[in-house]
Amino acid sequence: MTRLIKEPLLHFLLLGALVFAGNAWMNRDAASKDELIVSLAQQENLARTFSRTWQRLPTTEELDGLIRDYVREQIAYRESLALGLDKEDIIIRRRMRQKLELLTEDLATLAPPSDDELKVWLDSHPDDFRLPASSSLQQIYFSIDDSMAAADQAAGKLLSLLAADESAIDIESAGDRSLLPSQLKNVSDREMRSIFGGEFADEVARLEPGRWSGPVRSGYGIHLIKLDNRIEGRAPTLEEVSDAVARDWFAARKAQAIDALYEQLAEKYAITIEQATETSPQ
Repeated sequence: MTRLIKEPLLHFLLLGALVFAGNAWMNRDAASKDELIVSLAQQENLARTFSRTWQRLPTTEELDGLIRDYVREQIAYRESLALGLDKEDIIIRRRMRQKLELLTEDLATLAPPSDDELKVWLDSHPDDFRLPASSSLQQIYFSIDDSMAAADQAAGKLLSLLAADESAIDIESAGDRSLLPSQLKNVSDREMRSIFGGEFADEVARLEPGRWSGPVRSGYGIHLIKLDNRIEGRAPTLEEVSDAVARDWFAARKAQAIDALYEQLAEKYAITIEQATETSPQ
C-alpha cells in the first residue's frame, strides 16, 4: 500500500482527474446552467428556523445572510454530487439510511392504535406490563460492625419490648444510627432487592403484616421489621398502563415497517454474499 501511494503514475492520474473536473466546472456553457431558485416559501422557512432559535424575526441583513448561506449550501451539495464525493462515504450512507427509515417509521405510525389493538397487545405481552409486588414497612437497624452476637442480642431484647408495648418505644431513635430510611412506602420488590439485597426482600415478602418481626439480615446488618402493608403483583387493566402499552405498540409497528421495507426493496437486487474459501486470505 505504501509503494502504491508513492507511485508517480497514481499521482499523475489523480492530478489529471482534478484538472479535468475543474476545467469542466469552469467552462460550463452559461445556457446550460442549473437553476437554483430560492422561493418565497424557502425564505419563510429560513426565517422561521431563525425565529425558533433566537425568539425573534431576522433583520433584513440577517435574512440576506441566511439566503446567501442557503445558496452556498445548495451549490456545495450539487457540486459534491457532480464530483462523486458522496460515493463510498460511510457517514453519508448512514445518514441516508437513517432518513429512509425515519420516513418509513413516520408513515407506519400515522394512525394511532385503537383501544382494541392496545388490549390485544397487552393480553399478548402480560409479563411486560405486570404491576410488581410492593411493600410498606418500618425498620429498625442494628450494626454488626462490632459484633454479630451483640447485634442479635440487642435486636432480640428490643423485639420483646415491642411485643409487650410498642407505644413505649421511640421507633425513630431505636437501634443504631443509619442513613437507611426508617419507613418505606410502596417499595417494589425490585427496589427492595436493590437497596437491601435479595435475602432481605424475600424475607419481607413472607412476613405477617401488622406486627414486629426479625431479626432480618441485609447487606448492611440486621433489622427488626414491621410490615404495614403488602400488595402482591398483578396483571394491570389497560387504563392503568395505556401509555406504556401504546409506546410498546408503536415501537413494534416501526420495527415491522422497517423489516417490510427492506424485504420489499431487496427483491429489486440480486444479492450475492461471497463465501470464504480455504485459500482466501485471513
